[in-house]
Amino acid sequence: MKALRKIPFLILLLPLVAAILLWHHFRPQHDIATDSSSVWQAQITSIPQPKNKSVRAEAVLLWRKDSLQLQTCNHKVLLYIHRDSLSEQLRQGDSLLVYGSITHSNRGNPYEFDYDSWLRSQGIEGIMFVREGQWMQAGGTKLYTIKAVAERCRQWFVDLLIRSGLSGRELAVVAAMTVGERDELDSETRRIYSDAGAAHVLAVSGLHTGIVYGAVLLLLTCFGAYPLLYRQRVRRWTVTIISLLCIWCYAFLTGLSPSVMRAALMITIFAMGATLYRQGFNMNTLFAAAFLNLLFRPEALFSVSFQLSYSAVAGILLFYQRINKILCFRWKSLRWLWNMLCVSVAAQLGTIPVTLWYFQQTSNWFALTNLFVIPLATVIIYLSIALVMLFNVPYLGTLCAILLKYSAFALNKYVAFIDNLPCSNSNLSITVPMLVLLVIAVLLLAAYMYRTSWYYVAMLVSVLIAVSILHIVHIRSISSTQQTIVYNTYPYTLVLQQQGRQCTLYTDSVQAAVNISEPLRKQMMIRDSNMQISDFSGKEIAAFTCADKKVLLLKPAKGHRVRFKNYVDTDIVLIGGRGKVVQDDIDNFTSATNVIALSKQHEAVILSN
Repeated sequence: MKALRKIPFLILLLPLVAAILLWHHFRPQHDIATDSSSVWQAQITSIPQPKNKSVRAEAVLLWRKDSLQLQTCNHKVLLYIHRDSLSEQLRQGDSLLVYGSITHSNRGNPYEFDYDSWLRSQGIEGIMFVREGQWMQAGGTKLYTIKAVAERCRQWFVDLLIRSGLSGRELAVVAAMTVGERDELDSETRRIYSDAGAAHVLAVSGLHTGIVYGAVLLLLTCFGAYPLLYRQRVRRWTVTIISLLCIWCYAFLTGLSPSVMRAALMITIFAMGATLYRQGFNMNTLFAAAFLNLLFRPEALFSVSFQLSYSAVAGILLFYQRINKILCFRWKSLRWLWNMLCVSVAAQLGTIPVTLWYFQQTSNWFALTNLFVIPLATVIIYLSIALVMLFNVPYLGTLCAILLKYSAFALNKYVAFIDNLPCSNSNLSITVPMLVLLVIAVLLLAAYMYRTSWYYVAMLVSVLIAVSILHIVHIRSISSTQQTIVYNTYPYTLVLQQQGRQCTLYTDSVQAAVNISEPLRKQMMIRDSNMQISDFSGKEIAAFTCADKKVLLLKPAKGHRVRFKNYVDTDIVLIGGRGKVVQDDIDNFTSATNVIALSKQHEAVILSN
């Protein structure tokens, strides 16, 4: 153990990261997407989740039958089966015969979330949509794999919350915070928590695992009344082993999600070191945890949650103690509030480069948010543990359920209050050079705090000036950008015309257009006040001018036929809908006319730049 403690894990971590990056860049791409539909045998491996129009479940494809031969395979896919009374009865372990093709979800729209890469990081190779009447059940058996049993345990806890009287946003927030079940969260709740800087409480991670670990220690030491448990060797080891078993059982209850397993690994290393009277959690311990994590799951390096988790912990290790020494309070309550504020600021300093790079925004009231959100999250997790233990106890179980419901209600109201404050968040997109300089700035700030020197101050000021100059150049580049984009938003239609930091949306579905165009508007720092919307929903023929070009939209309803002889001077024709457009009319257009079919295979098109 002494020899292991002396290993500088940063020296081991850097070559491993370099090797993963090289492997990711040069690895052969195996695309299993198929254009033609086939008959597949699929076994459902997760608990099916009903959605608005479909039932979603993870499945393993065992064999494929096409017109030529029968092929065995072993592909993990995400199944979307048309929702009806039969699909709602599907269970984990059911075997199905389905007719369909494996597709990808990315549509090629500007700055869209790379959902395919995220699925591959979860071991899922594609998506399959199954229509009504194109599947049948072919038996089934109960799965007893570790992940399958873990998912059943998580579903049992969610059902327990429902039986306790929780519903709506309270149920969604408690389920997400305690066991990582996020399917109940609606888009508005996600947006409010994200804009208020409280999105981290909805993803089970190190914060939640640490709270559970603290609760277990309190129970094992009778709420701190018997500190001798830490001073005697046998009892100290007993407490450590029991607490770590509880932590890994909690990780099992959350479905063995990668974020919880990372946190459990960190706590395991910390607890073992404390039991052996070694130095507390430090940067070398963090590098050791990252090294072990990447050694067994190399694809985790490209996970946003992995980068946020380790950057937040690194920020706390680098800045917390130095910031905490700035002020000293005599009263315990003020010290507690100050410690909470210091942790929030330290974590924010560590994660701000990653947050700006991936989300193009940062919360301005993050300190005020965490000042009350973290205590409320602690109360909710403690009440959830108490509910599991006392559910069948008369009165006590009901009391826990009521307190849990109102705690979640108070949390939602407080986060909504923060979101409604003026200037709750700032939108700021950054480039790769700016990202590198921001990381250097954070490291220089940490170096200055540990070794007060004007050299680090001069370096830090120089880097920040360089970031400011690059930001001004970036803003000017955006201001001079003029482009018109036809989005791939089947079955909706969306045309975005950008003129600098202003844009106009031409669409037949306003809500879908706002959501789909949000990544580009964030990247181009276009405020909502600088966005105009032209809504032509319900129209089969719509004409408008975009980028000095005449655009004609044809979107006939199913069973209808549309002629457009009166629009022969149109520059661009967009054809969508489920009806028919007379081909003779299309042929009458000049060769200079752009005709774009807004079908499922359509990709985003930039008309002018």
